[in-house]
Amino acid sequence: MLSIDDDGRTRLELCVRSLSPSGARSRQDAVLSRLSEFAERGTIADYDVRVWGTGIRPASPTARTEPGRAVLNRLSAFEDWAQRNEVSLDDAFRTSQADSTITGERHVERSFPVLTLAEFAGSDLRCVAPCWDADTAYSVEDCLDAIENGRTLTEEGRSTPVPVGEEYREATDASPDRDAGRSERSNPSAAPSPAGE
Repeated sequence: MLSIDDDGRTRLELCVRSLSPSGARSRQDAVLSRLSEFAERGTIADYDVRVWGTGIRPASPTARTEPGRAVLNRLSAFEDWAQRNEVSLDDAFRTSQADSTITGERHVERSFPVLTLAEFAGSDLRCVAPCWDADTAYSVEDCLDAIENGRTLTEEGRSTPVPVGEEYREATDASPDRDAGRSERSNPSAAPSPAGE
C-alpha cells in the first residue's frame, strides 16, 4: 500500500475498473506486469492497485459515504492537476445525465476509464493518465514510458499536493460498492490479476 514520506520517490496508484470488457484484460495484465517490474528494479518506491466501479453519481447517497467521498476527492485532485497542467481528463472521466424511470429525477454520473494511473512524488500528485492536451493523447502506457525514462509526461509537470495513504486507503477499503473504490492488493512484489467482475 502507498506510504507517505518526503523522500520524493515515485509511487504509483493504478485504478482498475470492474466489469471491464474482456478485451481489456490483456492490457490490464501488461500494465500490472510493468508495475511489478518497476518495483523490483527500484524504478518506483511502490505501487497500489485499486478496483472501482464503472462510475459514480456525485449527488447519490453512496457518494456521501466515506468511500464515495474518497473517490470524489480523488477526482477533484485529478481535475486540479489537469487544470494546473493545461490538460483535459474529460474524455476519460465522462459526465453524462440519465432520467430515472422510477422517480423521474435526472442523475449526473461520472464514468471511469478502464485504467487510470496516478503518479506521486511523496504526497504530491505528479501525473494522471489518460489525459489530453491540445495536440496529444497520453495513455497509461505513455506515462509508464515516461517514468521508465526518468521524465515527466506533460510539458509543464506541475505537481498538486493531495492526500495519499491512510486517509484515502481507509475510506476506499471500507466498501466494494460500484460507486466506490477498493484496494485489491498492494504488494509491489506480486501484482494482482485485474478484476473482471
